[in-house]
Amino acid sequence: MSNSVKTHKMTIVSFTSWPKRIQYAGITIFSMLRQTHVPDLILLQLSKQEFPNLWKDLPIDLQYVCSYNHPRVQIRWHDDNTRAFKKVIPAIKEFRNTDAWILSVDDDIIYDSTYIEYMVNEANMNPNVCCTPGFSKLGNGLFVHGCGMIYIILSGLKMTPYFRSILMTLIIS
Repeated sequence: MSNSVKTHKMTIVSFTSWPKRIQYAGITIFSMLRQTHVPDLILLQLSKQEFPNLWKDLPIDLQYVCSYNHPRVQIRWHDDNTRAFKKVIPAIKEFRNTDAWILSVDDDIIYDSTYIEYMVNEANMNPNVCCTPGFSKLGNGLFVHGCGMIYIILSGLKMTPYFRSILMTLIIS
């Protein structure tokens, strides 16, 4: 894949994990750091309910990558536990007024080194939809499939009223 990514947008990767899969989160972070289009920020969104001892509950490789205060990697601790929704809803809330791509990934996958480049290129070619590999149409102008959805923060994003009401409920609450 050529390095054809042309974007002035900030690229943010956001994901979550839970105790039974946290041992894989460090590998996911390392696969994000070796991308041809390295993200500006990698956010691991964790619930204090699931990790009550915070850093002490994390595996050593995850502590290692975060202990060096890597400028692109941050762990965000949340009091509540919105489960899978915490992979992206906190990032949408935080960056809603920012010109950014927010890419959600799974915590147990080693991503191909061109994954983010591919996703950003697709998003640039389809600026008013949410993009994933293997696009499946979910609603009016919204495409999703599996993991790795890019949430495009645009007022022009077209969604079905049902999906919009669900998303707005999650963002506002």
